[in-house]
Amino acid sequence: GAYNDQLSDKESFNKFDAQTVVRGVWLPIADAPGAAILHMGLGYRWAKANNGTLQFKSRPESFPAQSFAIDTGKFDAENCNLLAPEIYYRQGPWLVGLEYFLQFVNSNENGDPFFHGGEIVGAYLTSGETRPYNRKGGYFDRISPAHPIFDWEDGWDGWGAWEVVARFS
Repeated sequence: GAYNDQLSDKESFNKFDAQTVVRGVWLPIADAPGAAILHMGLGYRWAKANNGTLQFKSRPESFPAQSFAIDTGKFDAENCNLLAPEIYYRQGPWLVGLEYFLQFVNSNENGDPFFHGGEIVGAYLTSGETRPYNRKGGYFDRISPAHPIFDWEDGWDGWGAWEVVARFS
């Protein structure tokens, strides 16, 4: 995709004057539905700095956090390039994976800074479901419980889906 900010220039979410984004996914292991899947992906984004400045900031992953753990403040820059490799493996109720983000900034005034970070995740569906994979979009989809808590035909009769997740970022 290719985007510019002609319609969003005055919006608070506007971060770039223009950007080009591409993502590809390869499934070297992709058996029948519900079986093992090895997902390998690579994303890339080129973005032109918004009015000649960039700012990178992030809150801690605890939702109620009020302040930013990382905030570069606005700094002069021309553009940035993001490279984002990802790999996930799913076998039955198990899912493990990692994503990493490498941000290369073109800024002569600031010595071309480099930012990076990522996450590792492991998940297990204790109620026995297998997380579905969306081949068209190249991502793992939401869980549909085998025994929903509420069913329009049977009323309140199930226990839902339960997942244990460990994540480090």
